[in-house]
Amino acid sequence: MRAQRTHVSVAGLQSPFRAHRREVRQMYGIDRPTNQRAALCRGTWGWRFAGLLSLAAGWAVFAAPAIPARGAAVTLIEKGQARSVLVLSEKAFRATVPPETRRRRREPADPKGDERRAAEEIRWHLEEMTGVRLEIVPAGQVPQGLIPIRIGSAADAALDSQVRKRGDDPASFVLKAGGGRLSLRGLAPAGTLNAAYELLEQLGVRWFLPGRLGLVIPKTDTVRVAEQTTVQTPSFGARHLQAVDAPAWQRRMRLGGPYFPSAHGVPGFGPRESERLFADHAEYFSLVRGKRTTRQLCVSNPGVLRIAVEATKAYFRQHPEAEIMGIGANDGRGFCECEDCRALDGGDFDPFGNAPSMTDRYVWFFNQVLKGIEGEFPNKRLGFYAYSVYNRPPVRVVPDRRLVPAVALITLCRFHGMDNPVCPEKSYEQWIIQRWGERVPEVYYRGYWYNLADPGLPYFFIERVRRDIPLGKDLGVAGWRVETPADWAASAPSRYVACKLMWDHTADVDRLMQDFYERFFGPARGPMRRYIETMSHALTTADFHTGSSWDMPHIYTPEVRAKARAALGEAVRAATGPVYGKRVWMYQRSFDYLEAFIGMLQARARHDYVASKEALDRMHRIRQELADHSPPLIGRHAESYLRRFFSRVTEAGYQRTTNGNELIVGLDDTWQFQIDPAGVGEAIGWWRPETSGGNWQRIRTSTASWSDQGLRYYKGLAWYRQKVEIPARYAGRRIFLWIGGVDEQAKVWLNGKLLGTSPKGCFVPFEFDATEAARTGGPNTVVVGVTNVVLNELGTGGITGPVMFYAPKEPGRR
Repeated sequence: MRAQRTHVSVAGLQSPFRAHRREVRQMYGIDRPTNQRAALCRGTWGWRFAGLLSLAAGWAVFAAPAIPARGAAVTLIEKGQARSVLVLSEKAFRATVPPETRRRRREPADPKGDERRAAEEIRWHLEEMTGVRLEIVPAGQVPQGLIPIRIGSAADAALDSQVRKRGDDPASFVLKAGGGRLSLRGLAPAGTLNAAYELLEQLGVRWFLPGRLGLVIPKTDTVRVAEQTTVQTPSFGARHLQAVDAPAWQRRMRLGGPYFPSAHGVPGFGPRESERLFADHAEYFSLVRGKRTTRQLCVSNPGVLRIAVEATKAYFRQHPEAEIMGIGANDGRGFCECEDCRALDGGDFDPFGNAPSMTDRYVWFFNQVLKGIEGEFPNKRLGFYAYSVYNRPPVRVVPDRRLVPAVALITLCRFHGMDNPVCPEKSYEQWIIQRWGERVPEVYYRGYWYNLADPGLPYFFIERVRRDIPLGKDLGVAGWRVETPADWAASAPSRYVACKLMWDHTADVDRLMQDFYERFFGPARGPMRRYIETMSHALTTADFHTGSSWDMPHIYTPEVRAKARAALGEAVRAATGPVYGKRVWMYQRSFDYLEAFIGMLQARARHDYVASKEALDRMHRIRQELADHSPPLIGRHAESYLRRFFSRVTEAGYQRTTNGNELIVGLDDTWQFQIDPAGVGEAIGWWRPETSGGNWQRIRTSTASWSDQGLRYYKGLAWYRQKVEIPARYAGRRIFLWIGGVDEQAKVWLNGKLLGTSPKGCFVPFEFDATEAARTGGPNTVVVGVTNVVLNELGTGGITGPVMFYAPKEPGRR
């Protein structure tokens, strides 16, 4: 039976787009039935609000409950007059609204605080919408003649039975309108708050990103809510975004649930404790190349287990409400190589980490900790990251069912989703989740919804979450806690879409996006849609997978950038008013940031370090503009990643070619190249200048990664050779060979003379005094042997920056 169409009315609007309303209704399917799958929410109503209600234009808002409406809509405000009152229980009325914090791991001290917050959120948004401030009263003091909006424990407890038919998640709720009243009731106060946000969204409110810039509230003098019984329960019990730093926005996105505390580190062995213990018990710590180090623990040592057990008991005594505690290896490598620890390993190898899997030894250790506490805490659990080289399921050790892994595959491509055919390695992520799910009752996802180690460049991951979150549901993922710093200018509305899908994995992303374009951009919706879709398509379909941002010039090709730039230009001209203009500005500056980044890389590849420095300075200015906005529109990580991987090279090249220092000659980006998996190159003399045979290939260096050139998974030694002429006029001058970075360590020869070995540190410029080895007025043979064993970034290796000869400023010369 098809649902009867009714509407949530926001009346009294004066829309300049009145002639387009029927077109809009047809676009959204309001004049024709749609199926349950196409609805934007789960629950007893299959059609969700689908009208267009622009901040400036003010479209009418419509919804179609699956339960046909038989009575009149509930009027909350009419022609600028309050027709309703917000009603709380006595306890909720007196409750203190808990402050929003970055992490709400547990319920607030006042359990009714979220009910009070629900009332205040409704009142504030409706006042912004209409100018009318509704009164909040306790249940026994409802004024006659006003429609009661009963919130939480002030609503009929019998409504809970309708919710429990769908599940018992505390975030679930029922929203019931009709018969002259409106009720919002959750199975817990957090559920009641979610009901308030559902009501506000039905009335056209949107929070596309934190702060006023992302807030959409229609202007009207009349607000009515359609008769309905809406029941919603989340698709996932845990829904968290890590590193967003916008707690109020996260609540409005209905994030919440158990904050599973997987962690780096073992309790009892924090930095200070480890420093103290190491002095007397170095044997508690990892043995690496014959020396003890605090980088990791010797988990086979009984003393380590004893301390960990006691610290875990102390934690649960101090936090009796906690069901789970985080535990894990320290971040990074340096695992113990003693015989007892190695005996715990399962003999498995991690192909992406290029190292033996550490999972068996750590799962064994976690099992022992659980055994040690079970006399006092038989039902407590331990959460850990399935991460780094301990992400693969154990081979020999059977995990205790009280262990809870959170899959965090940092060593896989960050551009593509789990089932994207252009990226076969991401199917491995599905395999990892499935295999852990066969061994333990719960598996969580703690991945990365951003381009890790990226300085904040455009990165729309809408298509990725569109596929990954429903796929996660099919794979049995219990919840999400995903790292995704707040690069709003680079990727909005990607996080908004992800939140909607974590709440309802069947949400119609096309409708969400259409709603976003209309509401957020208004008259600039068409060109901004083209911009976002152009950039998103380029990223989704690109057969590039290198970590950080080396592949951005290949993903966002000149053709892609030209199309995107044209769309932004059209959007700037179309965006009338300061609100729409500022929203378009945000994307425009993010794109300018990308263009400056690509310009910086291209300039330094041709050894124009002045132009490269100018582009870098432009990046700094744009980044500061975006960072100074409230809220910040670029993540705090952007500057540090830019410096770690890119800016030091440009700055060092600029310093060596200006202020009297001279560029002698820049080596070509393309070199002769050989891999040397057997490590025989030095013995057979590949460093000798007279060597000519050996089937050398050609490879690019600073303009393309190993991954881009078929060497994504190669780990080992590789050799580079190039001949270059140093002009005769530099005879008698000091000459330096400068290399803009390698991954991870290099030995360098010039004309058969060993100049030296690079210092520790990947992607860092270094140089050698080549005066004695250099030949002016003739050819010079540069040979570089680079060893790359450890995974320092995805798909990188060998020479990663430009290479040049330069002459420092002569003493006394201006």
